[in-house]
Amino acid sequence: MPSDVTVTSPGIVVDLSPDTGSPPATLGGFTMTAVPAPGAPGCTGITPPLPVDGGAIGISPWDGTSRCIGSGWASWSHGYSGDVYYTGGATSQVLTLPSGTKAVYFYVEPNPFSLQDFEAIAQPGGVSTGTFQVDGDGGARYVGFYATGSDTIQSITINGATDFAVGEFGWSGGGISPNSGYKLTLQSLKDDIAQWSWSHGCFDCSGCSCDINGDGEVTPMDALCAFQTYLGICPTECGPCEDICCDVTMDDDCTPQDALEIFKEYLGLPSVCSE
Repeated sequence: MPSDVTVTSPGIVVDLSPDTGSPPATLGGFTMTAVPAPGAPGCTGITPPLPVDGGAIGISPWDGTSRCIGSGWASWSHGYSGDVYYTGGATSQVLTLPSGTKAVYFYVEPNPFSLQDFEAIAQPGGVSTGTFQVDGDGGARYVGFYATGSDTIQSITINGATDFAVGEFGWSGGGISPNSGYKLTLQSLKDDIAQWSWSHGCFDCSGCSCDINGDGEVTPMDALCAFQTYLGICPTECGPCEDICCDVTMDDDCTPQDALEIFKEYLGLPSVCSE
């Protein structure tokens, strides 16, 4: 396990490992949705509370001003140019999360162009990142938390040595984690099957393969078939639509995002296919 990933007893895990790099598609096995607007190319002007599926992320305090990189906030990291939310001079900020939150990440950057100390604390359980440093000169840093088992995350308090801004959120309300499974156990067989031979097994919840046509490799053809299924172009190049398993993101639907993830895998870029 990476040194920047810490498992804590209440069932909430801290992950700082992306550091100043781009956010991964998943956190703790949960597929993350970008907030405030998935797929937005840059500044949206959306202000708190930030909408997510079934609720919203509250941010308090913030200065009430719509700020984006290059327009109200000078720098960030890894090329992000979207919305950020400044504390307005305060050195502490609370993120209030909707019910059922299983994973959340954000980036934080201090107002001064210098290294500053931070700590983020998730509730319940007071799960702390410990002290970490962030550079105000283009060094916005990733902070992630995810819950295990039946636990959820209710809120996060960010404490800094100085005023700061947060932004570039990701959120997940749960669902089955990729590459997971459920154990099945057969017990106390009765009546006419009591004498059958049996063994324990595992119900596979790993989802659809990115090799849509099953030819042993991921190619643009696989992405095309996923997109054709989304558009209802049937039959697809890979066969009848009803035979196409293309929900590689495991969001209960075949969408352009699935086709994109498959094409990213073909290009050798990080994707849900290789997790």
